[in-house]
Amino acid sequence: MRWRHYLLFIISFVVPKLIGIAYILFFWFYNEPPLESFIIFMIVSIPIVTYLLWLSDIVFRLEKVTTQYNIRTNNITNLFLAALILAVAGLSFLTIFVIFDTNCHSDSLATGFAFILPCLMLCTLQAAHMLNIAENRRWISVEHSLPDFVLMLFFPVGVWILQPRINQLALKQLD
Repeated sequence: MRWRHYLLFIISFVVPKLIGIAYILFFWFYNEPPLESFIIFMIVSIPIVTYLLWLSDIVFRLEKVTTQYNIRTNNITNLFLAALILAVAGLSFLTIFVIFDTNCHSDSLATGFAFILPCLMLCTLQAAHMLNIAENRRWISVEHSLPDFVLMLFFPVGVWILQPRINQLALKQLD
């Protein structure tokens, strides 16, 4: 799948804002909140899920590019999969917790996000490293991936800069 940077931006930031506006309008017209915890979790989880899908697409698509140049990246892919599984498990736990816990405490939510955050950081670092390996066509150290790591962390800005580069690399793999 070839992602477009503007679609990623719309899915990650415009759709949650529209859900938030719909929530405010519903509360304003009917004077009662609709499943408040679920709506708030949707506003938070849509960008995270889109971000994880984007990172996994980067790693797995660029792994095909690196195998074309005979670069072994199995350890990056395996570490990425482990961090991705932990992040998805943490998000699943938070979803169940937020939907079924009526008096949701902020400290328990902060604990859940403290579990998910290192997994997201590791996934981001592995995706940036895979991008730099595919661009340079050789194995490089992780320190050279830090500028792309920062761009991936600031997803709204990074997607506009990085996604055209990723699409070009994927097109080169098809040729």
